[in-house]
Amino acid sequence: MRTITLGMRFAAAVLLSLGLVLPASAGLIVDWDKANYTANAPLNDPLATDSHFVIGAASNPSGFIQNWNPGSAIMDATIAAGGGAVYSNKPLYGIIQTKGETALSGLDTAGDLIRGDGNNAGLIGQIWFGINGTVNAVPGANAIAGILSIQAADFLAGGVSPGDTISSMVIDIFDQRTSDTATTRLAVKSGGTWYVSDDNLSGEDLDGHILSYTGADWAAMTASTAGSTSLMTGTGLTYNIPNSALNDIEEVGFFFEGQLAAASTARARIRVNSIEVTTVPEGSTFCLLALGSVLAVGMNRHRRS
Repeated sequence: MRTITLGMRFAAAVLLSLGLVLPASAGLIVDWDKANYTANAPLNDPLATDSHFVIGAASNPSGFIQNWNPGSAIMDATIAAGGGAVYSNKPLYGIIQTKGETALSGLDTAGDLIRGDGNNAGLIGQIWFGINGTVNAVPGANAIAGILSIQAADFLAGGVSPGDTISSMVIDIFDQRTSDTATTRLAVKSGGTWYVSDDNLSGEDLDGHILSYTGADWAAMTASTAGSTSLMTGTGLTYNIPNSALNDIEEVGFFFEGQLAAASTARARIRVNSIEVTTVPEGSTFCLLALGSVLAVGMNRHRRS
């Protein structure tokens, strides 16, 4: 009996030395909410004049691609209006492409990314992301694609550890507009590669939608660069990568792509109220937890006997 007791104590000590507790990375890592903002806020660097754009030609009726991937935050606490800061939450990063006939960016709301509805003060603070049909008004040539994300350095206390995976992603979408196509997918950057979810909101939805992770598979998507000559897309990808493979999380957010059917004042746009992301530790940690619980029970029973 003494041998069993010593063995159990030794096993317990080993488990404790390995960290027999849930790691800090388990739990909510992103809680982005529109309620944190009080006014419209532009991008850090207006896309219409940004040097990261690559203009392929003065005019192209079929549409040419403009790429914007600054590598720095496109929204952060340095943004101010009227002498006061209007953005105070986690920095947002972006990889953004527009397609049009001219060099104008054509972004909806003239480049404001955080914006309110003039007819409804309660909508102030949403992410507004899309393309405006009044700019580059060429049928079939107005399109946009982009990833908006939050990086690991800005995750909530605890962050993520190697091996952690997504357990929950929830994007509260106020509306999604288009006269042709529009799709929003969840997006995760893991191990240097961007992945988009099979879970998606497709087409026009004016009544609001909660896009959440259901356990479906992911697909690897090549992010655009300064020299890209086509828009990023989730269409035609093979969605066969399990969630467990996304275990080196660097960024989380959403991917939106949209196009207008014809020249009009319409928008291909999404408005987002909030983003929440939760992770769980790798499976081996759970095994240690379970084994540790069994050992603890066994040790207590042995003491009572």
